[in-house]
Amino acid sequence: MQNKTILIADDNTFIRRLVSVALQPLGCTLIEAVDGEDTLRVIEAQRPDLVLLDLVMPKLSGFEVLEIIRATPKTADLTVIMLTTAAAASDLA
Repeated sequence: MQNKTILIADDNTFIRRLVSVALQPLGCTLIEAVDGEDTLRVIEAQRPDLVLLDLVMPKLSGFEVLEIIRATPKTADLTVIMLTTAAAASDLA
């Protein structure tokens, strides 16, 4: 996965760090975003190969960010994996 860029979008510093440590052995470039708006800015500026997107974030939720990504022609084909630390579906409401 060298020469690939992965965006880790999560408002929780611990989760971003944990995911970064897990992905470091892949040898790819890891970048981070701290909320939904920041995620969209980073995607526009750096066009990652993969986005790991938290569902529950401030400013814009992961669902809202995904809707914008899919509605934007330049990013509609971007690979996105949704993540959450919520323990139950009721935590997402």
